[in-house]
Amino acid sequence: MTEANEPIMARINKLLNLASHERTSEAERRALEEKAERLMAQHMIDEFELRKLAEKMGNNVRKPVSDTWSVSFAESVNNAVRDQWEFDNQILSMMMYILEHCNVRVNSRWKYSEGQRVYQIVGFKDDITYAERIWFNVFKTFVANVNPHWDVDKSIEWNAYTFASAGVSWKNQVLLAEKAKDTRIEWPWRYQDEDPDADFYSRWHAGDVFEPNNVPYTKSIHRLKRACKKYSIDNSVPYPYAGGTKLRVATRNSFARSYRATISSRLDEIRKLAQEGAGHVDTGKFALALVDTRQRVDEEFYRVFPEFDPEVRRREQEAETARQQARWDALSDAEKAKIIRDRKREDEKWRKRQATARTRYRAIREDPADRVDHAAWARGQQAAQSVNLRADEEVKEQTRRGIK
Repeated sequence: MTEANEPIMARINKLLNLASHERTSEAERRALEEKAERLMAQHMIDEFELRKLAEKMGNNVRKPVSDTWSVSFAESVNNAVRDQWEFDNQILSMMMYILEHCNVRVNSRWKYSEGQRVYQIVGFKDDITYAERIWFNVFKTFVANVNPHWDVDKSIEWNAYTFASAGVSWKNQVLLAEKAKDTRIEWPWRYQDEDPDADFYSRWHAGDVFEPNNVPYTKSIHRLKRACKKYSIDNSVPYPYAGGTKLRVATRNSFARSYRATISSRLDEIRKLAQEGAGHVDTGKFALALVDTRQRVDEEFYRVFPEFDPEVRRREQEAETARQQARWDALSDAEKAKIIRDRKREDEKWRKRQATARTRYRAIREDPADRVDHAAWARGQQAAQSVNLRADEEVKEQTRRGIK
């Protein structure tokens, strides 16, 4: 698929993913985020102009349409963390919640294309545009915080705590500080003939970096641990785990859970205020999703995807029940008796297995990946509170020159 034909949100997601990658420099990150911002602004202006043009031609633009929605999980890539299921599920849940908030229905049967999940959606065009703007704000803040970048303008204590609460190991923190050219941290000893322009992680398994006698490397790790504890004490914040693969999974999962939960809670409050009439909805802005259009969207969604229609599902269930009853009625008494005996034996097996599992449960240790890292949880809440979820900035007619 050429870039020109690629959906705008898919292109924006890719830019944000690149910006969040741990190997992307600070200058490159800012350039990528600015490009994503410009694309989003251009997209909003194009949608605004299309709506105005349709209104001038007397077309009714307020009717449901079918579209596609792409979401990428590339931002969750981390060399130290392999268990991604819970983390990815929080991103997906957050996306679904935003679409639901904007009265947009989603076909849960997605397709995979070029590293992204592609969903088919149904909703009013203005509501879809509104959802795209909210998702851009939410996703941009999420990827900017889940893989933070070393900031030489901030204290060592701030960097150590930020990266520890993002699930980054102490070893990785030393290497990231070296990449950022932060001379406040002693860099690992390296062979003199090593290529200084080589890829940052090209010597990840090199013995010259990780051997115990690499004194500067070891000293830097201990300094970062002390700095992180000092930041926790000075700022009265929880000390993060930041140790072991399982605990780093817990840290990243805690951040994702907290961020998703806070975003969902804020969206609930916005919708509640709108329904109670406490908030003013300006139809000149992209806030039309707060107008209840769910019934018309549902009708169109069930027309395009009848397999999700509750009435269709009810009829299919009734037909299947009738088929099962017909098969049962066609059996002889002996066949029916055998099936009943087999079911009883199977039920008894499962009852014994459940009893054994309950007996042994106390011997099963808690999986650290399921724990709550309070430092990461607090950081997720803070990041989610900073997002503009109304996305109600006014879109005015502008010249193309203004955003290029």
